[in-house]
Parts: sequence; C-alpha cells; structure tokens
Amino acid sequence: MSHPAPDYCGEPLLRTAWVQSVCGDELVVAGPLGLVRARRAAGCLLGPERGDKVLVYLAPEDCHVLSVLEKHSDQGTLLLPEHTEVAAAQTLSLKADNMHVSSRTCTVTAALVQLTGTLLRQTFASVQTRAGRLVHQAGRHFAFFDRLFTRVRDVQETEAGRVRLRAEESLRVRARNTDVRSEESVLVDGRTIKIG
Repeated sequence: MSHPAPDYCGEPLLRTAWVQSVCGDELVVAGPLGLVRARRAAGCLLGPERGDKVLVYLAPEDCHVLSVLEKHSDQGTLLLPEHTEVAAAQTLSLKADNMHVSSRTCTVTAALVQLTGTLLRQTFASVQTRAGRLVHQAGRHFAFFDRLFTRVRDVQETEAGRVRLRAEESLRVRARNTDVRSEESVLVDGRTIKIG
C-alpha cells in the first residue's frame, strides 16, 4: 500500500467493510469511509483474512473488527487467548469429516476414556504404559519386535489349545527346578542330546 490508512475521527458508527491487509491483530479495512486502521476485537474469534467482509465499530481512537460476516475463502482460523477454557455443563461434541490436533504437549484426564473406530494407528518414538490392571482381548494378535525383554516378578501363566516355539538359532530354558509333564507322550529329537 502506497499511503498509510487514516484514523477515523467522527461519531461512533457500525459499518460493513472489506479487509485489505492483516498483520496479527492489526488490520486495514476498506468501506464507505475509505481505508481505516482497525484491530480485531477479542470477541471476533474467527480470524479476519484479506478479502473477508467484516462488521466494523468506528469511533475516535477506537476502531475494531467485531465479526466476520462473509468469508472470502472456505478456510478459516479460530483465534483464542493464550489461556482458554471451553466449558460445557453436560456434553461437548466435536464433529468433522477430518480432524487434526497438533500440540507440543497434550494431556487428557477423565474417569473413563473410550476410543471406538474401525482402525487405530499409533506411531511414537517411545511408548510408556502404566496400569494397575491391563486386559487385552482380540480375535488375533500379531507382534513383531527386533528385541523383546519381559520380566515378571511373580507368576506367569499361559493357557492355550496349542503352543509352538520356534527359534532359528538356539532355545534355552534355565530354572532352579523344571517340571515337564505330558499325559500321553514326550518326544525329544536331535542330532545330539545331552542330559546331566
């Protein structure tokens, strides 16, 4: 813009105008009174963008954009104070075809957290889970690890219709006492078998 926008010095007015430029909360709007410098009002949560039609409050040394009446495009940004709380007496619902949440840190605190969907994908550099009781139930469970270490302080029990252990190189079982029992047969087969 080749010349600065003049300040308004008349009686308080409400006028519609069009946003010409935006720099943070500072705007230049064009309307019936020409180019006027304005600031976004705290209650104007939808951020004005260039080309938007807005409602402007004009008063001496006080010019604010109160709201966005028409958007120039189908995209918009909600501008909130640095510390904002959204409170609902009973239910708060968010609905969208696609939702993206981006934050440096995110904390969810609730008596019950329930996730329901068709597919859940998680990608993290590190995952830490702590629970007093953990229950997994699935039709099929596949797990792939480069290295797996499990430590159980008390008792580990496994119940299955069939159990198969396959090791490409070696399989070692070490214990102070070992009890292997079978109701029908025990088969030990190998090129070399050492006992004792």
